[in-house]
Amino acid sequence: MATKWLCNTCGEVTSHGGACPVCASTDVEPLDSERDVVLRRKRDLDAGLYRKYIVFDTDTEVETDGFCFVLKPETDSAAWDALQAYALSTTNPQLGADLMRWLNQNLRSVEVIEF
Repeated sequence: MATKWLCNTCGEVTSHGGACPVCASTDVEPLDSERDVVLRRKRDLDAGLYRKYIVFDTDTEVETDGFCFVLKPETDSAAWDALQAYALSTTNPQLGADLMRWLNQNLRSVEVIEF
């Protein structure tokens, strides 16, 4: 397995050392495995945005390179709003329609928390 590198500034994992391609920080360290990222960041409750999930392309079965953000609209009203905004602004009309259809079909399954 090729060495992966963790940026301690933004949490990005890259396939090379040196400056982070996301935030340009040079505070990077080698990882023994992808699981190290999840375990290290999970311990830090104040981490904010960090790499919580490892995402793979289902066609190639290769881990995605770059930034991915996982949404869970069934339990997160902010994710619900983000999906709706994405559906309305995407340039892919089929994806937008599919997302709106999913949102409409699952409208009652979301617990909305009022602030």
